[in-house]
Amino acid sequence: MAIETTGLTPRLAAVTVGFSRFDLTRWDGVMAWLNAGASPSECFHIHTDDIAATDAALKEEIDA
Repeated sequence: MAIETTGLTPRLAAVTVGFSRFDLTRWDGVMAWLNAGASPSECFHIHTDDIAATDAALKEEIDA
């Protein structure tokens, strides 16, 4: 995911699929998520340090 206007690419910290949460900051979490297969209900969690910047970039993208 990149936000076109600002070029920001927020870091993903985790992904939730159904009732399973995978920690994307650890290699074993990434591999477990990939092995779980794709799901239409995946919810990605942005790294806490990137939340404010992502919010500002999305607002800028909408206003552009």
